[in-house]
Amino acid sequence: MTTHQLDSGLPRVLRAAGALVAPGTALVALLYYFGWLRVFWFCNYFGVNSTVLGFTTEDYLMRNVDGLFVPLAVVATITLLVAWSRYLVGPVLARRPAARLLAAGIALVVGTAAATAGFLAVFGLRLGLSVGPLCLAAGVLLLALASRLQRTGGTTRVQWALLAEWAGIFAVVCICAFWAVADYASAVGTGRAQQVEAELAGYPGVTVHSAKSLGLAGPASTARRAPSPTAPTTTATTA
Repeated sequence: MTTHQLDSGLPRVLRAAGALVAPGTALVALLYYFGWLRVFWFCNYFGVNSTVLGFTTEDYLMRNVDGLFVPLAVVATITLLVAWSRYLVGPVLARRPAARLLAAGIALVVGTAAATAGFLAVFGLRLGLSVGPLCLAAGVLLLALASRLQRTGGTTRVQWALLAEWAGIFAVVCICAFWAVADYASAVGTGRAQQVEAELAGYPGVTVHSAKSLGLAGPASTARRAPSPTAPTTTATTA
């Protein structure tokens, strides 16, 4: 298989994906989902269902910054490193077959280990925040790199097999990236809730008058009845 054939597979897959889902629509949907996750886990930490609070689409879109800032920075950095390494290391590997085979072997071993760890994470192995999906994505990419490095210029493959390979790689990487960022957004929501809890003592107090008990309990809240017997109002004060 020639380099041109290898390089033409991915763009065709990307064009097909863009034809099925408009990039702008997909981006807005992802932003909404990640914002929703952050808000959900923030409220869930306090035992509140976020769906009853009436958050709007704009709220979810504005609250996803914490959940996407770090992942986008990491993806951009990795993309630049891969692009630079291709131009720096690629010519060396092309001139030295021994170095090419060595790189293929390293990619095969590391990729197999990473893909195995990520695959086990799918079935419940706990590896830490976003480690499982990142291992699976990295493993698949390294295995694809090892396969490419081992192919010679005379190797030929049918077009549908090439497209199927790139489509599978694209699907696995997208799913893993979605999974990793979703985990990160959930962790950010919980972390922000814990931060609010830790700083709660410094927030202004609130007094709520209600005809019925609000069911508030805890060291940061007190409840008492209104002094007037004709006004059966319960006052709950939170510090």
